[in-house]
Amino acid sequence: MLRPLLTAACAATLLAGANAHAQSTSTVTLLEPGSGTRQPLRYRFESGRTETAKMDSTVQMTMVAPGIQLPVVAATPMSIEIRVRTTEAAADGSAKLQFEVLSAQASGNSPTAAQLNPVLAGLKGLSGSYSVDARGQVTSSPMAASGAAMGAPSVADIQEQMQQLALPLPAEAVGVGARWRALQNTSANGLEVTQTTEYTLRSRNGEQAELEVKIIDVTMPDLSGVVPGASVSSATMSGGGTMNLNLASLVPRGALDIEMAIAMSLDLQGASQSMAMHMKINQAIAPAAVAAK
Repeated sequence: MLRPLLTAACAATLLAGANAHAQSTSTVTLLEPGSGTRQPLRYRFESGRTETAKMDSTVQMTMVAPGIQLPVVAATPMSIEIRVRTTEAAADGSAKLQFEVLSAQASGNSPTAAQLNPVLAGLKGLSGSYSVDARGQVTSSPMAASGAAMGAPSVADIQEQMQQLALPLPAEAVGVGARWRALQNTSANGLEVTQTTEYTLRSRNGEQAELEVKIIDVTMPDLSGVVPGASVSSATMSGGGTMNLNLASLVPRGALDIEMAIAMSLDLQGASQSMAMHMKINQAIAPAAVAAK
């Protein structure tokens, strides 16, 4: 989740080649098993199924330096559409998926949108493949990808988008009210992030499940690989929302409201400059279309 947000807020500093390697690991811990009938939560992938995910986000950013408060960057709506296809479904529930970015753009007439659109346009045509198991764990690393224009955001950004399509599920059978936490470590293009997210099963009806999502914590110890001379003093992220899953589908439906604050210092030719950045992010994801097999 974090890299796309930073890309939206600081696109000029997060540009990387489309063949960059991204590595991500996730650990899921069950906190409460829930009540009533307990059943495993597992995705049911079907070979040949194709869907398009539409992801909309709005980011508002404020940056503050000692004695200076930069103007608030106006909320900029952005949208990305990614087509996903199951190319192989294995007996153990895992699957191989292919993706292609169909479009990515910022809307409106603001200067921020004008700056972002050339960057986002470079995502169009990015395609590749990855593997995911029945519990939503992306198992292939690095993700193979090709086709993006030079100067476009890296494959790591798209990998984070892909991981939003399949939410991490617990190994144990669970009932309504079950809670679990996912600890995700991501390393890509010099940015190392650890994020903890808590999920609560609010309801289930067959393959339909409603999850409450809560951001618990984020650590981002180093930015030097992304912004030369930058080090993070503190990073906090809070918020959450609701995600509705169809375990037989490739794309969930839901929305998240997130606030993020980063305090950092910059080494500018031997002089240290402190800076704080605060972001408000609204994200929504939904199936845009289901293509016939």
